[in-house]
Amino acid sequence: MNTPVEPTWRSDLPLPDGSGAEAGEFSPGQRVGRYVIRDLLGRGGMGVVYLADQLEPVRRTVALKLIRPSFADSLAEAYFEVERQALARMDHPAIAKVLEAGTTPQGLPFFAMEWIDGPTLDSYVAAQAPDLSARLDLLQQVALGAHHAHQRGVVHRDLKPGNVLVALVDGRATPKIIDFGVAVGLGQGGRGSGDYAGTSLYMSPEQSGLVDADVDVRSDVYSLGVMLLELLAPPGTLEQLRQRGVGASQLSQLLRTGQRPGQPHHDATEWLTLPALHSIPRELRHVIARATDVERARRYGSAQALAEDLANFRSHLPLAAVPATRAYLVAKFVRRHRLPLAAGAAVVAALVVGLGAALFALQQARAERERAEQAAASATREAARSRGMADFLGNVLAGIEPEQARGQDTRLLRQVLDQAAAGAQRDLAGDAAQLAEIESTIGRAYRSIAELDKAEEFLARALQRQQALFGADAETTLQTERYLLWSIADHGRENDALPRARALRERSEKALGANARETLLQDLATGWFEYLAGNMKPAETHLRAASEGLSALAGAEDPKALDATGRLGVVLADSGQYEAARPLYDRVLAGYGKLFGPEDPRTLGVHNSLGILAMQQRRYADGEAEFRPMLPIYERLYGADHPQTLALVLNMSGALRQQGKVAESGPYYRRAYEGMKARYGGDNLRTLIAQNNLANYLIDAGEAGNAVALAQEAVARARETYASNRIVLGEFHFTLGKALLAAGKPADAEAELKTAWEMRSGEMGAEAEDARDVARKLAELYRAQKREAAALEWQGKAEAAAKDAAKTAAGK
Repeated sequence: MNTPVEPTWRSDLPLPDGSGAEAGEFSPGQRVGRYVIRDLLGRGGMGVVYLADQLEPVRRTVALKLIRPSFADSLAEAYFEVERQALARMDHPAIAKVLEAGTTPQGLPFFAMEWIDGPTLDSYVAAQAPDLSARLDLLQQVALGAHHAHQRGVVHRDLKPGNVLVALVDGRATPKIIDFGVAVGLGQGGRGSGDYAGTSLYMSPEQSGLVDADVDVRSDVYSLGVMLLELLAPPGTLEQLRQRGVGASQLSQLLRTGQRPGQPHHDATEWLTLPALHSIPRELRHVIARATDVERARRYGSAQALAEDLANFRSHLPLAAVPATRAYLVAKFVRRHRLPLAAGAAVVAALVVGLGAALFALQQARAERERAEQAAASATREAARSRGMADFLGNVLAGIEPEQARGQDTRLLRQVLDQAAAGAQRDLAGDAAQLAEIESTIGRAYRSIAELDKAEEFLARALQRQQALFGADAETTLQTERYLLWSIADHGRENDALPRARALRERSEKALGANARETLLQDLATGWFEYLAGNMKPAETHLRAASEGLSALAGAEDPKALDATGRLGVVLADSGQYEAARPLYDRVLAGYGKLFGPEDPRTLGVHNSLGILAMQQRRYADGEAEFRPMLPIYERLYGADHPQTLALVLNMSGALRQQGKVAESGPYYRRAYEGMKARYGGDNLRTLIAQNNLANYLIDAGEAGNAVALAQEAVARARETYASNRIVLGEFHFTLGKALLAAGKPADAEAELKTAWEMRSGEMGAEAEDARDVARKLAELYRAQKREAAALEWQGKAEAAAKDAAKTAAGK
């Protein structure tokens, strides 16, 4: 129930033989999971796009994009991953939406997008010939879509009419940006050597290498300016400019003056005859010139600022791109108020009144101009922040969702995160708040791939910055500290995390209120750490508060509410409240399945919990039935040595052994123990549990001496580090008692079993199945010693406890 993951869909037909297509591509009629290929739409630099029908859970037509098999290397997969993760972060009417993502059986990633049943932007304009206002509205929508991407740290880098499709939505032409295949794929400093991805005609000077500067959101602004020129000028204008030698360094000046730079005045006639310079309104020429300025510092600071100037033109307001002369401002005012001014002139002809009206008009025009400049400055500041994020995320994603390891290629993600970590100080040194935010993101990403040392390093650094900037009890600071405590607990230092979590939760309630989302998330964390420490009652209290509070706040299907509910189920199950745990698991399973699908780790995690519940209720075959199909999925998603995989291996081993499949269970036990020890060391709770379980296997395998040695070490280590966790200690003492009994040391076994009884019955109640197991083992020990009275006493305790449990269940 932790890290989100993309489901993998399987093709149920053989691959085509390559005739008429690249080897490894799909053919019409072929099925890829829930999709059936209808037709090939096209091939790009590294991708191929199909028109496909989705069959379930809803029927619809989609565009299915995959890496071209001939380009399926790590770099191509990196850019492909960039595109689908970039699109997944966006939700804007002008950007095509990602509906699903996964991989083919051959390991090729793909994603399904909404199918835009419409032409490209240039084809739409050529066919429909919309008026000037409609053309500006189209580009304004595209610019706002690009701004949405910029705010999420994504620079498209290949904006052009061919990458914008036009759909009719409720009768309105709505552009949709597609093909983020080269987005944010930047090298060190924003552009690596030879990294000139994009389309040359629309490519900014810095992107094409004409000038030495990093690629940022203003590169997309440049592309939007060229698109605006193409939309407004007669067909073929851009081709004429290119044929006559006008390049990126000359276009801006040409549009401003109508004269090619460096040419004598009498040679400018040829350029003045270009239709583009006569048919485009002067104000819009200024807009295009500003957007395409070779000096990016003189361009619009954001795509939103460009969109605002287009809106100003349509509303007859002053444009930020046009020099603010008095004549221009008065003319714009008169244009907007020509009817009232004409009527006033007819009624009031006196010069003084006319002069007063003109002065008033000038004052109003200046005020409007100031408002426009303030809006532009605000947009520029916002763009600067977004640009910083885009530059940084470009470096982060140059090789590949950092925030979600997804278990698919953690080696690549490690490399990306290492590069991001190295560049964060350099790229964001001037913005402490953003640097702290990025460091927190990097720390969470490291935690998602179990790089816990680095996770703690970056989270602690981010926390220190935020405490200095915002104070210790600001919501952002509280959130980062919560992430840090999760990482500390993951590291096996629950005893360090728990007291801090208790204090943090109280601070959060005081600062934000008991029902604030962050406080409820603190309840979730604190409750889980209480559980890890063996404090079952406070764990139940906190997790119940989190489950009920988050459900009331955001709905029962909120992912965090489901997470809290699932963890509450674990606490109840481990406390022996099996019947109370089961409906919670069922509720979470239905919620996760609906939200994320059957192969999401959160959904799989509930199946794992159901398997453990079956084991706790002695339904071992049911436990195996839950665990066995999950293991290959975990190995594919996470890798063979990931903690999630190893935990499942350990569960599988217990299900096999408890059914009497002792020999089959042995390799699973050893794999889990050795994997946990290699990753966490010998004192970590996960390692000790795996060691204790291996000792149980050795008892059944007839290796009692080895079992005693392992169990004694587990008890000794646990007493030092986890003395308060009496449930875990009770389990370890029980295993040691069984091992000693099997090794022919009944006196030592008796002492360990009685300790186990005290701990289990004290924490879980004598009627709990785990406590009754200890009583039955003591009765077995006494029968072997011919101590019948003692045997009957302990057998009676077990039977009486069983009756109490049955009465309790019947009462419910």
